[in-house]
Amino acid sequence: MKNKSILIIGTQRSGTTSLAFSLNEQIRGGKMSGFYSTREPWNYNSPHVREKDTSTDWTKTPYNLDLIETTDVVIKTQSFQKPEHFPGTSVEFMEKLAERFNKDRIIILCRKDYDEHIISYTNLRYKVYMHGYWTGLAGKPWKFTDIPQEYLNNKEEQSIIHRYVTEQRELIFNISDKLNIDISWYEDLYGNDREVSLDLIKSWNLDIDVDKVNEDLHPRHKLDKTQNQSII
Repeated sequence: MKNKSILIIGTQRSGTTSLAFSLNEQIRGGKMSGFYSTREPWNYNSPHVREKDTSTDWTKTPYNLDLIETTDVVIKTQSFQKPEHFPGTSVEFMEKLAERFNKDRIIILCRKDYDEHIISYTNLRYKVYMHGYWTGLAGKPWKFTDIPQEYLNNKEEQSIIHRYVTEQRELIFNISDKLNIDISWYEDLYGNDREVSLDLIKSWNLDIDVDKVNEDLHPRHKLDKTQNQSII
């Protein structure tokens, strides 16, 4: 076995961040040093990533991939992300990245429900539109009614949202096929039936405190508070 490093590949709004935080706490003993370099290290919307991308060697920047085999890390990335200088598609990059991990320590995440995926991504786009990408406000609790109808009815914006979500989902399905790793579904992992989520977490066989992870991912911690609204 190489080490305890874990790779999480997902789509936006599929729970990758919460899972990464929970697993990082266990794999790294709560040590957060360097964690943000492994939280979407190929997210070029981040000025931090841009600043570190100083080489044309895609294996070294913005994150040195050699560290995976020498340090226990939890890397989470999205299906469309890849190093700027990687000579291929994001799916091809994920195949190369996966070679550096034990196959049984790779988790692929997506949502089953396309419509709910669209709603969650719409909220993200709206929060970014209102407050900016790195204000932290995009990660605050929200309800569906927080999104104005005029934004929901904006055909141009909705076209962009549907295209982005569809592309990310197609990529993650392709990655799942290429790596021969089943998708772990957001609804199972973060749903109300905590026995279903516990069984899923156990199926990963990661040598972790599965009960602690199951509690960390309990739906009471979800940012989407729509279900708590009174419907009149």
